[in-house]
Amino acid sequence: QANKNLLNYILLLRKFFFNKKFAFWGHGYNHQDQSSSIGNRFKDFFIKSPNWWFAYTESVKNYLASKGYPEKRITTVWNAIDTKDLRNVYQNISDKDVDEIREKYNLKEGKTAIYCGGIYPEKRIDFLIEAAKIIFANDHNFKLIIIGSGPESQLLKNLITNHSFIIYLGPLFSVEKVKFFKIADLMMMPG
Repeated sequence: QANKNLLNYILLLRKFFFNKKFAFWGHGYNHQDQSSSIGNRFKDFFIKSPNWWFAYTESVKNYLASKGYPEKRITTVWNAIDTKDLRNVYQNISDKDVDEIREKYNLKEGKTAIYCGGIYPEKRIDFLIEAAKIIFANDHNFKLIIIGSGPESQLLKNLITNHSFIIYLGPLFSVEKVKFFKIADLMMMPG
């Protein structure tokens, strides 16, 4: 349902001119922006356009219904991560693995934060870096591990130049990613 997805407008035209069906998948509005923003008003304008909605959560379904979209044409997909598999991986990571990572990156127990997610504007990576700088200024044992990728990866690399307490690992998956969650004491999620 992203405004920037040009394909959505082609699908709208196909529906209008050729009666082709299409569905939106999304949040209904941009939760990182003001509800009155131009982008969210634009989303509101098109909210009733698709033949079907796939809503991330029940609250998104309720939002769409409050905007006049028929509930019977909304499927809640409960978009989530399979935490059962992650929990199994987490429990099988050895103390030796944890110790090796702590030693490699000089991480002190009780002083390590993690950010894992997309590297794009809505995640407010600049705010994350500024927060990390403040924490580090108050405790020089603090380190921030960043896992993820996205269109602002180069900006992130530029922001952390000369800040050795911020460790950017890029995208990691499965066991490699979960190892860092096991050593983290705090998760930081700016946006």
